[in-house]
Amino acid sequence: MEATLMAFATDFIDEGVGQVVDRMASTPGITGATLAVAYHHGRDIFPHNPRRKVVFLDGGSVFFRPVLSNYLNTPIKPYPSGLVASEDVFAKLIQAMEARSLNTQAWIVYLHNSRLGSQHPDQAPRNAYGDPYLTNLCPANPHVVEFAAALTRDVARYQPSRILAESLHHHPLEHGYHHERYLLELDVIDRFLLGLCFCEWCLRAADQHGVDGRGVHRFVREYLDRVFAGEERPGQQSELEISDVAEMASGEMAGFITARASSVTHLVQVVANAAGNVPVSFIDPSGAAKGYADGHPVGGPAAGIAWLQGIDLFAISRLIELQAIGYAADPRRLDSDLAAYAETVDGPGMSLVLRPMAPDCDSVVNLTAKIELARARAIRRIDFYHYGLMQLTALDRVGQAFVAAQTT
Repeated sequence: MEATLMAFATDFIDEGVGQVVDRMASTPGITGATLAVAYHHGRDIFPHNPRRKVVFLDGGSVFFRPVLSNYLNTPIKPYPSGLVASEDVFAKLIQAMEARSLNTQAWIVYLHNSRLGSQHPDQAPRNAYGDPYLTNLCPANPHVVEFAAALTRDVARYQPSRILAESLHHHPLEHGYHHERYLLELDVIDRFLLGLCFCEWCLRAADQHGVDGRGVHRFVREYLDRVFAGEERPGQQSELEISDVAEMASGEMAGFITARASSVTHLVQVVANAAGNVPVSFIDPSGAAKGYADGHPVGGPAAGIAWLQGIDLFAISRLIELQAIGYAADPRRLDSDLAAYAETVDGPGMSLVLRPMAPDCDSVVNLTAKIELARARAIRRIDFYHYGLMQLTALDRVGQAFVAAQTT
């Protein structure tokens, strides 16, 4: 089994590439690093960073040196971080890792990008009222598809061992902006409908699938009008399933959901083709949606909510490797989630993201159990989130857990 430590450019710049690579190389079980080469906004605490502890990330930026001629066919251009002005940290990292016989993966956040969404509102998703969601780009928009392909080609120039593709799908209403306020009762159906995109390209995708997209649009707007007017309705707070909404808009909603997923699957195929000989893994965000906050996901398995973001796990898994996010403190919950994925996946296998620290993990025993069950389910690789965000005691836990897993 392979295993990498996910990291930011700031980790290598502030601590020194050599020191971090040496630390990774000396951790049992670790076979490489995964660098975020394109990432969103955020504010993080870095416990062992020698230069800064609370950091506002250079969001919406790329942490390599892009070749702008790759982007001639799209109005969307990458924004290079100032961190790479004096040194190409990605190239330097690959060189340092290769010298230690370790690999380097590229981690790309594609469509969740407030900088680019604000610069290109015409390429952002549009809700039923035509309001743009400036925190994202729409996966059905051809300019966005070309940007994703160009970004992939640009990163593939470096010949990383793999590209981890995050945010390569539609996005829900939540987890968009820094401060979000909903001072009214919105149930899970309301939130789903308010998160749907009805831009020109999503409506075209619906038309291509024989779906009355404009009829769905009208239905959703009228439904939400009643919600905003305060009309009473049954309300649903339990986990949303396709069957709860498929019959909406005279049954056209089911086809609209299928069209959304088709746009995402097409985008994944385009990105995989653009990567050339560099393999690509698709990160399914469902495990993070369920367990990110406290490590205690509830309800059905993570795979069961992928459709909410336009993700057809079966179709995508036939194209490229699928990566599950295992944000769960209880190994039994993680195992049940992986079992559900195993029933869905039909392709080149799976990998896994784990957090070896709070709120998911507080002991070597816990992490060892998760590594062992991942091996039992033929998980190819574990990517640990996240070197800069963890205390070094958590890094020690990773090494100790791999040693323990090898002796059991």
